[in-house]
Amino acid sequence: MIIFNSYLGAPTELAKKDIYDIYICGVTPYDTAHVGHAATFTYFDTLIHHLEHNLGGSVNYVQNITDIDDSIIARAKETNQDIFELAKSQTSKLAVSMQRLGLRKPNKMPTVSGKMTEIIESAHVLQKNDFLYELDDNWYFDYSKTVDRLPSLPVDNATLMKIFDSRGGNSKLAGKRNPLDFIVWQKSLEGEPSYDSPLGKGRPGWHIECTAMLLDEFGKEIDIHGGGEDLKFPHHTSEIAQNIGLGNQSVAKIWMHTGSVNFFGEKMSKSLGNMIYVDELIGKYPSGAIKIAILTNHYINGFSWSKKLIDESNEFYKKIEQAHAAQVGKKTLTDAVSKARIIQYLNDDLDTPGALRFLEDSCDDAIIMHDQSEVSNIFAMCEALKIEII
Repeated sequence: MIIFNSYLGAPTELAKKDIYDIYICGVTPYDTAHVGHAATFTYFDTLIHHLEHNLGGSVNYVQNITDIDDSIIARAKETNQDIFELAKSQTSKLAVSMQRLGLRKPNKMPTVSGKMTEIIESAHVLQKNDFLYELDDNWYFDYSKTVDRLPSLPVDNATLMKIFDSRGGNSKLAGKRNPLDFIVWQKSLEGEPSYDSPLGKGRPGWHIECTAMLLDEFGKEIDIHGGGEDLKFPHHTSEIAQNIGLGNQSVAKIWMHTGSVNFFGEKMSKSLGNMIYVDELIGKYPSGAIKIAILTNHYINGFSWSKKLIDESNEFYKKIEQAHAAQVGKKTLTDAVSKARIIQYLNDDLDTPGALRFLEDSCDDAIIMHDQSEVSNIFAMCEALKIEII
């Protein structure tokens, strides 16, 4: 199978294995799951299903939960809730939403709070290895020590700093050695979670959390590390930097990032009132139609959600049901032959748009043709794509 390695900027072969190790950055559980979450997790669920169901492998799938972070702390204060009760409640809702969408449950979903010992140890090792420095009771990673060994990014430093600041960093903080130095351990403010550590009492920065959780769960280079494209920099780049500081050669063989989802070309946000929540969609459309709306778009590109998209996808799903019903009791091509073309598309960098076009053509043939013997089995094709026919 070929997958686009987003840091190399090139297709990379995923060697066939019995067991694949995959880590996907999960959510910071301060709000209900939206269609952006659904898209990312659907793409990776399709990949994992392909590796397990179509290619005969097994996947050790870990998806973390960031239950200590600036955004969840802010929401807990805003709603006068305990941070961990808020996180627990929203994590449970997320699990139900993903189950209703028909997505496979990860093998493990470690939390930051549950991995604090490992996070503190990783931060301490970075300090002992002289990759951290202290400023105003916070500990920062010295970006200059690893910058020459990090993946190149196709933007200039000014743009990098804008992205860095928009995603939790502070490039303008006086006293930092480099504008892109990021917090690894920080002093807790009043009312925030706080832990004893060799770096002082405080809480972890965002990036060290994933580094420590991934290393604790796998202890070695994994096959695929994935997440949304907004995590590519600075989050995943910082993970790579920290792994270098910890003495490790590589985080993952392949980095896989999914494009962003917007609403009619505009970023989804609560303030604009254009958030599309998963539970609302599932209440109106079959999970298969929602999956089609997502998978019609290639995972790399991102897409704009619209009523037209979901309505057209729902019509496609109805066509699938009609085609499947037309094949009941009739002879079709074997399951293996029927699935082979779908597998061919998925092997080519998870080409779900191509697979769905082929499925739709097959549905048209199944509905129109009287002699079904030369038509692919619609059920087998949907099974290969993990689109459930009700």
